[in-house]
Amino acid sequence: MVVGCGVQIAPPAAPAKVVPVPVTRLGPPVTGSGSVLIDADQPNVVVHEITGSMETVAYGGRGGMVYGVSIGTQRLCITPCQVHLPQGLHQLMFESPATGWGGVGDLQVGVDASAYRYALGHRVINAGPRIGAVIAMSVGFAGVLGGGLWYLASDFGQNIGGGVAIGGAALIALGVALTVAFRPEEQNGTGVQWIPDAPAPVLAP
Repeated sequence: MVVGCGVQIAPPAAPAKVVPVPVTRLGPPVTGSGSVLIDADQPNVVVHEITGSMETVAYGGRGGMVYGVSIGTQRLCITPCQVHLPQGLHQLMFESPATGWGGVGDLQVGVDASAYRYALGHRVINAGPRIGAVIAMSVGFAGVLGGGLWYLASDFGQNIGGGVAIGGAALIALGVALTVAFRPEEQNGTGVQWIPDAPAPVLAP
């Protein structure tokens, strides 16, 4: 088992308020809806709206319990884009096709057209060093166990067994150090919403 919790670092700074220019412009929104231009700090980010969540609990025959949460989403667009949404508070989920990492941001839709930009965070798994840590600790445990048994088995094996056990302990220490040094790192995103001073430029047909 690899020990060591992931590192949660502060979100990135809010992105600059640059008015997005959507690939396709929509007509005016219907009554009760508002228009929002959406963009992100990475290209072609997929935008979903979170439509709800459901919690499930399953109980086992011996008193065990399994708890889970599922989230319902609706795909809205790919940035940069324009959407029409009912006026009110919406929760959006951003997903980068390049890294699979994303984040969640709140969007307030009103009468006035607004713009929203999102700076995605990042996730670093450090899979290679952590796999190395698992291998080092596994070999180390085997060395400590095997060397200890060899040490106790006979006088002849004491020197060799003791050396193997010490080497195994060193591998365990190395594995723990790698685990601590290369913990997974996660950073949530940051969004900013504003009402542009001037309407976004209209693309030529």
